[in-house]
Amino acid sequence: DGVPILLDFGVARHTKRPALTLTGEFRGTLYYASPEQVEAKPREIDARTDVYSLGVTLYEALTGTIPFKGDTTVSILSSIVKDTPQSVTEVNPDRPHILARIIKRCLAKDPTRRYQTALDLRNELEELKQEVDSGEVFESAPTALTPLGSRNKLWFAVSVTAVATGLVAFLL
Repeated sequence: DGVPILLDFGVARHTKRPALTLTGEFRGTLYYASPEQVEAKPREIDARTDVYSLGVTLYEALTGTIPFKGDTTVSILSSIVKDTPQSVTEVNPDRPHILARIIKRCLAKDPTRRYQTALDLRNELEELKQEVDSGEVFESAPTALTPLGSRNKLWFAVSVTAVATGLVAFLL
């Protein structure tokens, strides 16, 4: 019906507990799995994994497609670990460059290159919302900086940012 539904990613845990799966067994929703999940690195699975999954969700919301593709489960998992997705602005040039940058950081292969907590991501999104509301946001072009030209782009950026901020706050 065109209504977004958020399901708990349920990956990050703050407590230590014994592994519930066999070594190398994959658990999770395939397209939203982080590289550390795919590579079965349980010591690296923490809140940054949820930030990654949220990045996939935002990528899909802004482009209408998933960032990592393949014909089989193995090829999708390989893509998650090895491939760099097209930039949000390459897939859809009407999307604000700054949101593409934020999503790119969420999708970093190395967890240390992502936002370290959902709070960090929320703060970044709130700053972006303030910039959009004040008219400070600029979309980069190859030769110059130009203000967001379309009122639709501006409202889209505000809407996506507000929704994303709410999602991140929910994850906290």
